[in-house]
Amino acid sequence: MVAVKKKQPGPEIFRYDLGAVRMWREDLAELVNVLNDSLDKPLDLESGGYTLDRVEDLADVQEKTVPYFAAWLHADGEAGAYSRRVHRVYLILERNKCTLEMRDPDNGMRWAASEAIRIAKRCRRRFAWLIRHAPFIFLGLATLSTMVFAVIIAALGLQGKVSLTATLAVPTPFAFAAAISALARPHRIPWAVLCTRTRPEAPNFWNRKRDDIWITVVSNVISLILGAWLGYYLSSRS
Repeated sequence: MVAVKKKQPGPEIFRYDLGAVRMWREDLAELVNVLNDSLDKPLDLESGGYTLDRVEDLADVQEKTVPYFAAWLHADGEAGAYSRRVHRVYLILERNKCTLEMRDPDNGMRWAASEAIRIAKRCRRRFAWLIRHAPFIFLGLATLSTMVFAVIIAALGLQGKVSLTATLAVPTPFAFAAAISALARPHRIPWAVLCTRTRPEAPNFWNRKRDDIWITVVSNVISLILGAWLGYYLSSRS
């Protein structure tokens, strides 16, 4: 007689979608520190083919950005390179996904996950999803505009009185935009843009070009005033 044993439930895996993010080195460091605070051992780190002891090591990388960033802790707590072994925590930021996975998280790990989501929201790339799905969005607008146009024509009783050219003119701009955006291959836009520098080390466009912009604006205004005055003076002398 074979004893029947009840199957034990498997581990509970929590997966958090962090969305499309742009993270600087200090953002990555904050994210890793939050996760490390909830664990008894620090995460193993890897980014762009480089094994890191800490996030600050990215300062030694020559590239301004890296294609991915991964942080993990094996379920058995042992350190080592990433493998197919079961992970207790696994963070991946790359071209096609930005996710955080936790195996049987305790309260501390759940808190760390909520903080990780908060950091990701602060670094969210707001238009990445729209750009990546632009062809489908424009196709949807083309279909919707055709349906709305048909309803308006029916409501006004103009069936048969509106030319085919006028009917096709409504969705055509959206269909053309869908084709152009598809040729641009927006699916290649990465979810994660990971910078090896900090924000102060990489000032934005305005901070970098402010003096040049002001010089250009002032010189153009002076040239405009002098040109107007010279034109008025020459016309008054003639």
